[in-house]
Amino acid sequence: MRYPSAYAGVKKIFGGTVLKLIGSLFLAAALFTGLLALARLDAAAEPISEEALILGIGTTAAIIPGTILPIIAFFLAMVGLSEASRDEEANFQIAFWISIAGVVITVVDAAFKGTGVDTFGFVDMLSDVAALVATIFMINGVTVLAKELGRDDVIRFGRVVKAIAIAILATAVALTVLKGNAAVSMTSAKVSIVLGVVSTSSFLAFLARAKAMLAE
Repeated sequence: MRYPSAYAGVKKIFGGTVLKLIGSLFLAAALFTGLLALARLDAAAEPISEEALILGIGTTAAIIPGTILPIIAFFLAMVGLSEASRDEEANFQIAFWISIAGVVITVVDAAFKGTGVDTFGFVDMLSDVAALVATIFMINGVTVLAKELGRDDVIRFGRVVKAIAIAILATAVALTVLKGNAAVSMTSAKVSIVLGVVSTSSFLAFLARAKAMLAE
């Protein structure tokens, strides 16, 4: 094993990405059950039907892990990036600091929303951009090591994952610009969750290859 720190770091980033994906699936479930609950409330003759109440409880139950798991995933990924930077300093360190910046942007966005300021999704979009750039630098870090190990297959797959991530971000930006009413906002939320799962899944597949390569 030529790069033990990179292996340990990528392994943690992989674990964090798995948790992030699971969290995204919980949020997708929360959105689905929430929409069903609203539909049952609108259709019910009485104020709150039993079915709507059960769906509401299910939505809450899905939101909790959907919120907590990404937080755990973030800290795990930060530790992984710090470890991986011992073997490939430039790209993994940049990814580390951009990830921190993304969290700061997310906090600022939450503060704006808490004070009732409508940012029209653009601050949230900056957070998505930061996440994309951090992902690209993580892939670049692995690519540098892959070149040293002569693994062209990992390099090629990294290019594909970067292209997928950029295409998904472009779609998210377009949805943010087009958002203007409740119906469009709801559609945007659904699409964003699906795209998030696709992007995370492709990055996870890349990390799995990188982890196997570094373990050799």
